Amino acid sequence: MLRCARIITLGHGLFALLMAALLLGSFSKGFAQGSAISTVTTSDHRKSNQSKVFYHGGKWWAVAYDSSKASWYIWKFEDPVWVSHKVVQAGADNNLDVLVDSTTNKLYVVSSHSSQSRFRRFSYSAGVWNLDPGFAVAFTVFTNPNGNNPINLVKAKNGELWLFRINGNKLQAK
Repeated sequence: MLRCARIITLGHGLFALLMAALLLGSFSKGFAQGSAISTVTTSDHRKSNQSKVFYHGGKWWAVAYDSSKASWYIWKFEDPVWVSHKVVQAGADNNLDVLVDSTTNKLYVVSSHSSQSRFRRFSYSAGVWNLDPGFAVAFTVFTNPNGNNPINLVKAKNGELWLFRINGNKLQAK
C-alpha cells in the first residue's frame, strides 16, 4: 500500500522563531542571548527546503551569505556571537544546500546556479572544516536554470547522496 505524507510548510515568521530557538538554546533552558550572524548577512536563504543550519562537534554551524564580502561562509556559533570560518562560494546568485554526516565528519555542500553548479566536500578536524582535495566539482548538466528551484541534497539510508530539483514542473534526481 502506498502511503502519502502531507508536507507542511511553515511561514517565515514561525520558521525563524523555531530556528532561533534551536540556534540560541534549548526549549527547556529558555532562549540564550546571542548576536546576529552578521550585520551584513542578507536574506539570500531563498528556499526553505534547503538546509543552512547544522549541529556538529558540540557546536551550531550555519552557511550564510556575507554581502560585505560577496561570498557564502561557514559560520560557527561561539556563544554569544557567530564567527565566519571558511569561505564556501562567491556570488549572491548561488543557492546553497548543506548536509552533515556526523559519523564520517563530512560536510557536503551543493551550490546551485543557473549555468554551473558545484559540489563540495569538507572534512571536520580539530574544530574546523577543510575542503577535501579534489573538490569543488563543477557540473553544468544539473543546474538551476530559472533561478527559482535550487538543487537539494539528500542522503539515502544506504549512504548514497542524491541531488533533487524541480525543472519544467517535474521532479528530477541524480
